[in-house]
Amino acid sequence: MKYKKIILSCLVIFALLAASTVLMVNRAKTRMKELFQMNKALQEENYYMAEFEFKMLGIGYYLSKGNYSQSLSMINALHTQLKTKEGLIKMPQFATKQEELDFYLNLQNPKTGAIMDDRL
Repeated sequence: MKYKKIILSCLVIFALLAASTVLMVNRAKTRMKELFQMNKALQEENYYMAEFEFKMLGIGYYLSKGNYSQSLSMINALHTQLKTKEGLIKMPQFATKQEELDFYLNLQNPKTGAIMDDRL
């Protein structure tokens, strides 16, 4: 009788863990699809989205290394950023090529020279 309760408790805990894992994977898959849809929509709205691909590569790197918690938090942070448009840069209409060059030069990180936000 005592062992039946222990086995039943273990099975219930295992079932809960399995269900939560399935839900987390499903949520991550849904968010990934939404990320690409939001990226396309923001590009059409003339937002500067060049660093999106690099952030996605970073997420892929963490996934391939087995660091799932870091990659899930990066997916959630990027999803929130694209949803709220916080920190995104709207591309202006350039009258001359010099204005366009000045715009991109102002986006550069003075330390690295990269045109990428390193907060995420």
